[in-house]
Amino acid sequence: KMKIILFATKDFGQFYKVFYAFIIIVNYSYSCAQCIISPFDTAQGGLLGDLIISSYSNVLSNSTTQSGSTATPPSGLSISNGNAMNVLSWNPVSDTTAYNLYWSNTSSVSVSTGTRILNVTSPYSHTGLLNGTTYYYILTSVDSRGEGSASELISATPLSPVAVGSAGTVYYTLDGLTWTAKTIAGTNVLYKVIHDGTNYIAVGGTGTACVAYYSYDGISWTQSTGFTCNSQMNDITFGKGILVAAGGTTILSPTATTYISTNHGITFTVNSGMNASGAAYTRIAFDGTYFIAGNGANPPSVYRSLTGTAFTTAPVSALFGSACTSSGYMGDLYNIPGTARLIFIGAASGCSNATVTSHFTDNSGNNWTNNSSSIFGGNTTPISPNGIAFGGTRLVAVGQSCKTDYSDNSLSSLSWNYNGTMSGCTTGTIWNGITFDKSKFIAVGVNGSGVGTIATSATGLPTSWNILNVSGGSINGVSWK
Repeated sequence: KMKIILFATKDFGQFYKVFYAFIIIVNYSYSCAQCIISPFDTAQGGLLGDLIISSYSNVLSNSTTQSGSTATPPSGLSISNGNAMNVLSWNPVSDTTAYNLYWSNTSSVSVSTGTRILNVTSPYSHTGLLNGTTYYYILTSVDSRGEGSASELISATPLSPVAVGSAGTVYYTLDGLTWTAKTIAGTNVLYKVIHDGTNYIAVGGTGTACVAYYSYDGISWTQSTGFTCNSQMNDITFGKGILVAAGGTTILSPTATTYISTNHGITFTVNSGMNASGAAYTRIAFDGTYFIAGNGANPPSVYRSLTGTAFTTAPVSALFGSACTSSGYMGDLYNIPGTARLIFIGAASGCSNATVTSHFTDNSGNNWTNNSSSIFGGNTTPISPNGIAFGGTRLVAVGQSCKTDYSDNSLSSLSWNYNGTMSGCTTGTIWNGITFDKSKFIAVGVNGSGVGTIATSATGLPTSWNILNVSGGSINGVSWK
């Protein structure tokens, strides 16, 4: 018969012990329930085994295996999703030498079933993921005694940025690199898309009929209902728990109005409140207090509303100055996230001053400041800036003729640094919009051949862009959560 017999232990200090046991082959013809057989006791028939095993309960508590460690599991584990990535952070654990992350696409992830990533540090970016797929995580601490028990379970789903364009097309990416085009709105042009914290909402129309669509993941879309519109929606913003889309009311948009949704774009209602502008709104933004809309008049003016319904003329509405009375173009109205700063960019002709300009306001349009250094160098030809986005500490603008510019002091004097073209940009390219997805800027537009184009840059600097032409016509807007 075979029996496992403890032979000896040896203490090697504070943290562990080495012990020896042998498999003993015992031949005996009597029952001995309480016998302890020495491996050298030939009287009992013991023979020395040749296999050393480790199994001793008072040693386990000081071993380097997970089950015996008292290392404290990490606390305060949090997660945020990105484009093809999730970012995890946690509170430090004292005396911990390392942290191990385990992940899976199932909620039953454990130390034994999850894919392990050794020696992660907070915050940790888990990259190379698939947008629209949920990832589950647990985290362990490692100290001088070994790996401890796991933290609570946490999960997140990476989210694709979404671009919209002509022929009712949306564009999304599963891997953060390659883009898929999908027609959702027939022949309607889609002009803008935003994310309100729950859904993506895309808006557009034909000039004779408005359309709006919503999507949780940017991939599967449903048409919004509840309104009739004989014009088009040109832009959309979110604030005070409501979506406010800006556009016109009748064919060819001679009169401004807004469209309101209180349920993340599922339904909209036509605003019945007063709109001071006689020209359709082309841009709208929320600055934390007011909804600010700009119209398509020549030159454009701005209007504001506390509710998104009743709009009145903003205190300062002549954004190009008294010298410009003939024509102008509102490129964008943009609120820097988490601040009260609202930025206007645009271009105009028939002006004695610079025709390309930007202004900012920190008090909901009570007064606007003209930047000390004008965007795009204040070109003397109307090369319009069409879109701006803030990422990290940098504000980046894009526009016509491959133009790009950036500012690293956008929360102070907002001076622009560059008057040139984006590297690798095809002649005739017009950039229509830009966003930041936590790790990079994404610009969209149309090249000189009428093909949609998407450019990405981690820094937003003019020489750092990667440009990809995609199928379809003009891409008009882009957004990320």
